[in-house]
Amino acid sequence: LQYYLNRGLARYHLKDYAGVVADLTKVIGTSEASAKVHLMLGLSQSKTKQYAEAIAQLTQAENKGEKGSDLFLERGLAYYHTKEPQQALEDLKKALKSGSKDGEAAFILGNLYFQNEQYQEAIGAYDNGISWGKESDVLYNNRGKALYFVEKYPDAIRDYTKALQLNPN
Repeated sequence: LQYYLNRGLARYHLKDYAGVVADLTKVIGTSEASAKVHLMLGLSQSKTKQYAEAIAQLTQAENKGEKGSDLFLERGLAYYHTKEPQQALEDLKKALKSGSKDGEAAFILGNLYFQNEQYQEAIGAYDNGISWGKESDVLYNNRGKALYFVEKYPDAIRDYTKALQLNPN
């Protein structure tokens, strides 16, 4: 089992997430299954779109003491993809509070706030997404819509214009 563990951890650093899942699945349920093993397996399952399994493994990692921003980020994204918006919102907020600067997470968090009609929070999340390098027409359009709802019409027009510059179609 130690060989699977070692190979799985090495594969993680090479971003061979399917290989990580194959190796670390053999370790789960043994005494070798530390918080780190659950974390790496859960992160890899999320990257390979095995979202329900990722949520379970990342929750196990948290229960065993893991508290890093990667855990909350990937579990939040997994919750988002499994259509569990409240859990996604909670985990993505934790990820950003603990130092994650992931533009995609900020974008999704903004969308969740927008869906809850929390427009100021959505604007802040979209601002973070842009400043962290997630510049896209959809992000500018969504921030424009949030700005529109808080009656900041000139700013909304600026964002709609930027969205059109990035994607004129």
